[in-house]
Formats: sequence, C-alpha cells, structure tokens
Amino acid sequence: MSILNTFTSRIIPLFVACLIAASCSSCAVRAVDASVCGFLPGAAAHDNTVALQSVLDGGRCKVTVSTPGIYDLDGTIYLDDDTELECAEGVVLRKAAPYCNMFVNRGAAERMYNSNIILRGLNLCVNGNDNPPSEDSPLFGLRAQLAFLCTHGVEVYDFRCEDMAKMQYAIQFNQSDNFVLDTFVIRGDKDALHISSSDHFVLRNGRVRSFDDCIALNASDWNSSNCVDGDITDGLIEDIVDESLEPHSGLMCRMLVGAWVDWYEGISIRRGDMVVSNGKMYKAIAPVKDTTYLSLTEPVTDSFAGQQEDAGGFAWKLVRSDRVYYNTNIRDVTLRRITGLSSRTAFGQETYHSDSRWSRNFHPDVLGHCDLYPCIEGILVEDCSLPGNHFMFWRCANAHVEMTFKGVRDFKGRFLINGAEYPDMKSEISFIGCDFTSCLEDVDFEIKENVTVNVRECIFRDSLRARCSGQLVADVPVAYREWPQ
Repeated sequence: MSILNTFTSRIIPLFVACLIAASCSSCAVRAVDASVCGFLPGAAAHDNTVALQSVLDGGRCKVTVSTPGIYDLDGTIYLDDDTELECAEGVVLRKAAPYCNMFVNRGAAERMYNSNIILRGLNLCVNGNDNPPSEDSPLFGLRAQLAFLCTHGVEVYDFRCEDMAKMQYAIQFNQSDNFVLDTFVIRGDKDALHISSSDHFVLRNGRVRSFDDCIALNASDWNSSNCVDGDITDGLIEDIVDESLEPHSGLMCRMLVGAWVDWYEGISIRRGDMVVSNGKMYKAIAPVKDTTYLSLTEPVTDSFAGQQEDAGGFAWKLVRSDRVYYNTNIRDVTLRRITGLSSRTAFGQETYHSDSRWSRNFHPDVLGHCDLYPCIEGILVEDCSLPGNHFMFWRCANAHVEMTFKGVRDFKGRFLINGAEYPDMKSEISFIGCDFTSCLEDVDFEIKENVTVNVRECIFRDSLRARCSGQLVADVPVAYREWPQ
C-alpha cells in the first residue's frame, strides 16, 4: 500500500473521529455514523476494529452503522457509559481472529461498573473463531461473544448470532442489574443465554437452537464458566422458543446454586470450590480430574489477573473483593410462555456434588449449617408449552427448592423429581391448573425423598400414577407403584 493510500484510508478517518470527539466534548450525546471514521464493509479487520473503537471511546454517544455488509473485526470492542450502538438491517459483524469477547463493557476487567449501554441490531458471526479467556485472565469465566460484567441498565434489542462454536456463549450477564434482552435469534453449539449474580432483568421474544443450555441461570458454575458467582433475583423470562436440535447436551433451563465456608489450613479442596479469606472470595483452579487437595496456603492475592499457587498442588483465583457471602441463590424468577420443541429436559436444578471431577459448588463443610444452605425459591413456570421435552423436571440439588408450574400444557414426556442429596434439605413443587391430556402415557410422577409435590386443578387424559419416597398431595385419585428393585 502506498503512503498516500495509507494516509487516506487510515489516518484521515481517525483524524475525523478525533475532531468529532473534540467538537462534541461538551455535548450530552454525540451522534455519528461509524462510516465517517472508516468503519466500512470490506475493510481490513484491524482497520475496522480501530475505527469502531475510536468512535465509541468515551461513551456519551449514539453511533449508527447504516451501510449493509460484512464488517470484519480482529479484536474486542469496549463499551463505555452512556453508549448507544445501532446496526441497520443487513449489517453483519464478523469475527476475523481467535480472540475472546466481541463486545464487553469497558470496566469489566477492573470490576468497575458501566451503565446505560444500548445495543440495537447486532448480528454477530463467530466465523469459527472460538477462544475463551485463560485462567490467568482477569476475565476468566466471562466467555460470551457479547459479555457484561459489572453493569447497570444494559438494553439489547434485535440480537442475532447463528453460528456459536463449542466454547463460547452467545450472551452473558455477570454481576449486573436492570438489564433487558428483547428479540433475539441464537443458534449453535454452546449456551445461548448465561446469567449469574444478577438482579432485576428481562429476557423476552427469542428463538434458540443450541447444543448446550438454552437458558443457564447459574448462580454458581464451573470455574471456567462464571466470572463471579452470586444470587440471581427478580427475573422475567418470557416468549422464548427452544427449537429442536439433535443430538443435544444441555437443558432448556438450567439452575445452579452453591455454598462454601471460610478458608482454614488443611481444608479439603476440589476443582471449583469457593472459600472466603481476608474479606475476599476465591475459587480453586485445578485440572479436570478426580482429585481432592488439602489447602496449605491461605489465599491473599488482591489481583483479578493471574493466580496464587497453593502448596497443596492447585491454585487460587480471586473472584470477588467488594463483598463476602457464603452461598448463591435463585429467587423470584418467572418463566412465562416458553415453548420447548427439543427433546431435552425442560427444567433442571442441581449443585455439583462431592464426586464431580468438573466442579464442586457445594463444600461438604456446609453440611449441618442450615443457615448456609442455598435456596431456589419463588420460581414460577407459567403458560408454557412443552411438546418436545422428555422430562418435565429433573433435579439433583443441594438446596431448598420451592417452585410452581402453572398452566403448563402439551407435555408428552414424564416427570422425575429427585430429592436433595442430604436429608435436611427440603423441596416443595406445585402443579396448578396444568393440562396433561397430551401425555402419550399415564402421567407418571417419580418423587424421591425430601420432596413434597402438590397437584391441584390439573387435567389428566387417564390417570395419575406415582412412585413416591417423598410426599404427594393431589386432588385426584393416584395409583401408587413400587420403586423397582
């Protein structure tokens, strides 16, 4: 490329961007089309990345991408406060290198909050470039293409990503509140929507076809899957279609919680265990294998980057320094008008328990301390149609659970309602006004210990059968059966 071409294609657009930013420095909001800064379809990926970042830098902006076409990017785009980015129909943002997040809020790595970010019309093409963050990254666990960590008031409208690869989610909200995702299409091989440590949110009007979870409400998770573990509260999830994909791995809606204790010398540790130490929270980093370690080194690092080695043979990762808590919970979430076309389990609640080589989210020292037990409560599943799902409900949770299914219909599979792993954890599941006349066989509840199931005002094609170690309270006759030997 000649010196003149270089000057006209790179230097001038960046100079224009600087002039725009300078002239609008005192404005409440600056409005600009990204093309004036050199963000163009067909341009080199690096040039596009620099151009788009330059026009977004500093926030307080409304940026439009109005020219249809494919825009290659070779690096993460960082979003500041008070930013609005709108892409016109026909605009595709294509990942042209194996980096991690395509978009992330600016303060994520330092756990500094960003607010008032609005994104419209994002159409992301992963293009086979899958690269989750390493264990040394301050964003370890924040592995989505569109990722938010420490945000207030994010709004995402008309989002598409139809080629998720095997390692990164489409959208992830972590330690965020007051966010809205409205109208989306997500397809591919990993989790579509991944939520943790978040409050007051709405997810609505979407279609998903994913090999892994459609919706993951994971207050706790594997150490490579959450940047921060924390409560999920006050959510509304509605009008989403989980399309059929065979084979599949995940659930239509997964819910994970956990609990842990203070660090002490000699504490038993497995991959994924959390501890509290010196007013901070740390997670154990170790290979995926069936190994229990004894911790010999107190975690004290105050850096989110890197790890602190433990003389016991693993490492510690700082995950939270602003507050301390000892469990994660999911409370007051409504799932309404969800359509399940896939054959996978509709709803699953679990905590990885002591023999998992992947992660342990419930430390055995918590046993006997009922005040530390996590809760999944105030969950309402309402007016959902589940013609494809094989299981209505499955759980193997170390948690107190309170959940209601109301007005569920078109279900053709069976119910398996497991008890918690430990006897002092109780659960209550209610079915109210559900229509089970589509079931291919008699409705068959398998209710295991520590669970109470209430059935009221439900319609059955023939009869209700049950195998019970727990308690079933129904307003219709029940044919009880023995557990197989």
